[in-house]
Amino acid sequence: MKPGDRVRLKSPFQPEIKLLRRYQHAEIVGVIPPGVAAADDPGEVVVHLYDDDLNTFYTDEADIRPLYSFTPDEIIPLEDSNSWQSTDD
Repeated sequence: MKPGDRVRLKSPFQPEIKLLRRYQHAEIVGVIPPGVAAADDPGEVVVHLYDDDLNTFYTDEADIRPLYSFTPDEIIPLEDSNSWQSTDD
C-alpha cells in the first residue's frame, strides 16, 4: 500500500457522531511502518475518507479534509486503484 492507493474500510466509519453518514472508502495519504511507536505496533495507514455515493472526499465543518488512521488489518486494498468499487463484496 502506498499514497494514492484507494482502499475499502472493513467496517463503515462515522467521523462525526452528529452526522449519520458513514464512509466505506478512503484514499491513502501515508503509511507508518510497523514498529515505529513500539516493537509490537502493527503500523498505521493514514487516509482521507471518500464518499463513493457523492463522488467526493469528506470535509469537516471548516472545509478541511481530516486525516484518519487505521491499522492495516482494518482496510482492504482495491484491486483497481482507479476504481472505488471492490470485486470482493
